[in-house]
Amino acid sequence: MSDWSSKNPYMTEITENFILNGEGSRKETRHIVFALGDSGLDYKVGDALGVLAENPPHIVEELLEVQGWNRDATVTTHNGERSLYDALKKDFEVHMANKKFVQSLAEKVVSSGMKISMSIVSRTRNEDAWSATADQNIPPSLRPS
Repeated sequence: MSDWSSKNPYMTEITENFILNGEGSRKETRHIVFALGDSGLDYKVGDALGVLAENPPHIVEELLEVQGWNRDATVTTHNGERSLYDALKKDFEVHMANKKFVQSLAEKVVSSGMKISMSIVSRTRNEDAWSATADQNIPPSLRPS
């Protein structure tokens, strides 16, 4: 009997992952290979596999730094109490929002009667510096009055 369960998952690396379906298929079936190491687990064809994704640590660190948040602050999520760092790494999907998404969100906020001021902050993959756009790149209806 293994010590691993849905409440205590065995964390491993995926070593192979590719789509088996042909181009244009409406389905997505994948071939996935992962290491069981010394876990004592015996995976057989047809067994279920749960994938628990985590955000990359450097992205979480950068978000904490940019926002000025305390990584050790205790927060409560749907998975219980944990540090803010662990919550951002394991409990939430952290990603970059594109300009279209931000503008769409801003339109909804403005249409609700709230006043906002926003600038779009970005950087390219090969740069460490962030740049912010001025209000001229934001649609006139969303600019602060």
